[in-house]
Amino acid sequence: MKTYKNLYPRIHTFVNLYFAFLSARRGKRNRVAVAGFEFDLERNLWQLQEELQQHSYRRSLYQLLRL
Repeated sequence: MKTYKNLYPRIHTFVNLYFAFLSARRGKRNRVAVAGFEFDLERNLWQLQEELQQHSYRRSLYQLLRL
């Protein structure tokens, strides 16, 4: 198995977060939470990127309940 190093900076690029959002919303476009996030998508993605860069991101209660 190949080991990849220093990938974390690539994970939180804005483009990568945008494509991750598109992938995550697939099949869920009619849900209120998805529509709410998408309504202010650019600001939400910038905020998410900042939290990931500062290592301060925490999953929300909604995500924990969905497990």
